[in-house]
Amino acid sequence: MSNLPKIHVLAAVTPAALSRYRQTLAPDPQLKLSIGKVELLLPHLIKGLQGLLKDYPGWEIVVAVAVKDHFYEWPEMGLTIRANEIIDGLQRQYFPKEFQSIEYEGSRRVPVV
Repeated sequence: MSNLPKIHVLAAVTPAALSRYRQTLAPDPQLKLSIGKVELLLPHLIKGLQGLLKDYPGWEIVVAVAVKDHFYEWPEMGLTIRANEIIDGLQRQYFPKEFQSIEYEGSRRVPVV
């Protein structure tokens, strides 16, 4: 078995649950997710989150990187995941070497200001 991290919540989030969430809690079609481990940015995990959106056009998941040991050292960064695209605002130079080459198929990087 692989030591790669898994997102167990994917199995628990059904289309009906997303619909209820939107109807009762979210006026905007956006889910916000903060992650505390760079390992959770692996492409197969992000692709899994993107798969949740295939039946929800116009929805997006905003992923903010908030690693506890670097909370005050690293600038704000993250991903915006939509059914048809990933907008990549990661600043990989802050990541450990083994994660600096992470790429997302079909993504578009935003310039760092």
